Amino acid sequence: MITRYRIISAIFVCIFLLNVTAVLKAQDLKSSIRLTHSEQFELAEKAFRDLIQKDAKNGDNYYYFGENFLKSYFTDTLAVSFSEMLDSAFLYYSRGIKADAACPLNYVGLGSVALYKKDVAGAKAQFNRAISILPSKKYKDSPVSKEKAALTLAKIAEAYIYIEPKDIPQATLLINQALEFDKTNYMVYIIAGDIYLEDNDGSKAIQNYKKAQEYNMNSTLAKTKTGNIYVRVKNLNAAIPYFEEAVTIDPNFAPVYRELGDLYYKAGKYDKAESNYQKFLELSNNFAAKTKYITLLYLIQKYDDATKYIDEVFKVDTNSIILNRIAAYCLYESGKYPQAQKTLERFFRKVKPEKILSNDYAYFGKILTKQNFDSLAIEKFELAVKLDSTNADVLSEIGAAYTRLKKVEMAVPYYEKKININKATILDYFNLAKIYYGLVDSITTARDTFNIMRCDTLFGLFVSRQPESMNGLAWKSRVNVKMDPDSKKGLAKVWYDKVLEKALSDSVKYRRDMIEALEYIGSYHLFTVENKVEAKKTFLRIIAIDTKNTRAKAALESKELKNVKID
Repeated sequence: MITRYRIISAIFVCIFLLNVTAVLKAQDLKSSIRLTHSEQFELAEKAFRDLIQKDAKNGDNYYYFGENFLKSYFTDTLAVSFSEMLDSAFLYYSRGIKADAACPLNYVGLGSVALYKKDVAGAKAQFNRAISILPSKKYKDSPVSKEKAALTLAKIAEAYIYIEPKDIPQATLLINQALEFDKTNYMVYIIAGDIYLEDNDGSKAIQNYKKAQEYNMNSTLAKTKTGNIYVRVKNLNAAIPYFEEAVTIDPNFAPVYRELGDLYYKAGKYDKAESNYQKFLELSNNFAAKTKYITLLYLIQKYDDATKYIDEVFKVDTNSIILNRIAAYCLYESGKYPQAQKTLERFFRKVKPEKILSNDYAYFGKILTKQNFDSLAIEKFELAVKLDSTNADVLSEIGAAYTRLKKVEMAVPYYEKKININKATILDYFNLAKIYYGLVDSITTARDTFNIMRCDTLFGLFVSRQPESMNGLAWKSRVNVKMDPDSKKGLAKVWYDKVLEKALSDSVKYRRDMIEALEYIGSYHLFTVENKVEAKKTFLRIIAIDTKNTRAKAALESKELKNVKID
């Protein structure tokens, strides 16, 4: 009896140990997959190598290791070689089939690699091999569980949304077939959400991500993806709880910090954006994370900090196109123009023509203008406009460069174009108005008349938007002087009265403007309305401000005013 009891106990112990071993293996695999999802690809790679060494016959280990290579590429397409990642993934998928031919996922992996290489026929052949292993009416004794069958079909579906052009109909068909096998697998719902998102159906994407959370309440991936959709539609407050829940579940889940960084940047909370990106960089620490963090520093105008991080990267590798671009931009913004030029020249040597942005030429032009190379700058600005005719800021830069070169007539069309596309700033109106003012000698031709009328209109627009601007009031006054050179109509009087009123608010700051206004008003009283008493009072006010003012002295000594008595 005792012997029988011992035998039964031993059997139960063996069964228990086998179950524990299986659970531990599953947990190890899940932990490794979680590292991939967390974009901690180097740690994931080490974990998968350890798993394969411990359990070389488990096909799943090879599949998810191969997937780690592919996801590292899709997360960081700028720094990771696609061909190298495909080769590495292919190697482990092939090894997975040799180790465990009954695991359908590695055939899916080989099919995905073929699909990314544009070998559609080869991809379908591998996908069909995977499907042939799954349970069906013809193959009821399949060793593949319904859960894995569903995941297999979902992974095939996923492959079709990573190719260009994406095959959404095929992906949708496959994901629906996956759900027929198993309606409780949270990863199937996550992939379904991704498919709907690629099809621009945010509502169905959210439905599936939330369904994933029903079957796995601790899925940081599902919560992060749900929050991300709310960020996309600019409902930032709705996104925050999902991200915060993800952090609570797993404080080491790197992507959620990137998403929080993006959210807080869009909300204008730059300190929070920076701290979350720092955490993302700390956890992920790949090139994509560094690039994201550096880009944020540039966007929030922390140019020196961005340059410091770029310099650290450049100690190892100076080939990054995007970092050379951002480095040049930051150096310009920091006033380091020769260094900025050198960096941008290196960028242009490395970048493919189709990857050049309008802003790359725009920054090159601005760097040159700061070094007084306006003619060369205009060439770069023209290239910027050629790439993007709506890059309105460049039009102002060209106008300003021509103005500095004293080729003002060539500046006019660029400012006018900016006005015509409704992108002009208040400063553009002001600068263009000054150009038109300078083009008028005397109103004797139709051209002069057009120029002065256009000038008056533009200064009028400027003053209407900035009624308290002394510059606007003073220039509006001068335009009216040109329109009424002998002051017969007194057109400028009302404007110089406004200048004088504004000048009284700060007589030191606006001393010159006050004198200019009083000179005109004095002349107006003397010659236009012939009020000699008011004229003398006005010129005496000028002398009180500027004892050496020759115009006021001459007026007061003139025969018209010399003997005029005032109270």
